[in-house]
Amino acid sequence: FGISIEKRPSGLIWNSKNTALVVTGRDSTYAVIANKWLERLADGGAKEHIYAPFSTAFYQDELILNGEIRLRNNIHSALSQLDVWGVGSLAFTQKTITSIVPLDYVRNIALNEQTDPQEFYAFLAGAIKYNPFKRVLVLIGANGEEAYSETKSGADALGLHQFTEDTWNLMRKTNPDARLPDFRSGAGNHVISSRATALLYDYNLAELVKAFGGKILKDKNLIPYIAAAHNCGVKRVIRALKKPGHDWRRALRKLGKTDETIIFLEKMDYLMDWNN
Repeated sequence: FGISIEKRPSGLIWNSKNTALVVTGRDSTYAVIANKWLERLADGGAKEHIYAPFSTAFYQDELILNGEIRLRNNIHSALSQLDVWGVGSLAFTQKTITSIVPLDYVRNIALNEQTDPQEFYAFLAGAIKYNPFKRVLVLIGANGEEAYSETKSGADALGLHQFTEDTWNLMRKTNPDARLPDFRSGAGNHVISSRATALLYDYNLAELVKAFGGKILKDKNLIPYIAAAHNCGVKRVIRALKKPGHDWRRALRKLGKTDETIIFLEKMDYLMDWNN
């Protein structure tokens, strides 16, 4: 048999430790179950890594379920920490953050951030058989905390929830009781980044209430507003909502540099329907 790279719909081939691999040859029942390598450290030592990369052979119900359980448990731990520390909401001064942030929202942000848009559209069109959101769960199920811990975007967003350092530091400043560590040690950790995502939800909600008053809380698009703010910043969302007309997504697109956010919202639409 041989081992080759499994080409993805986006055209992506090499993706570091997350490179999808396929076993070629006469027997198609084989699959690569793990890579093992040594990382040379600056002090002359070495650190061993073992990681299970994705392949279509790995798309199994057991791994998908295990990934869902791991992800939800980590988010529950993050929210429980905020609850124990009594971290208050910026949006509602008499409430705690955990009383207003939906667990499913934090979960959906993680799945959204790690799902390739072209794979999402290919899945909707029937061009690929596997659900790309479940692909993310497979990797979490197989690798636990190691999955997406070092994933970095072109904008230097890091980790499972793709925080930039500026946004991370803003959450540290506005929520000192939440005990966020420095960016490098926190953004790559599943539990800590889930905690930061809950903080950002509350921060964006507070900014929306400040801009539009309590009526925004009854808006049917409140969760999409907050999700868009997670991706492109709450100030852009507020500007779009203040534009004349009723199509805020179209207004957001016209602001420039927000096409990625429109795609992000389309993925969020799917995830919100999937939850239901």
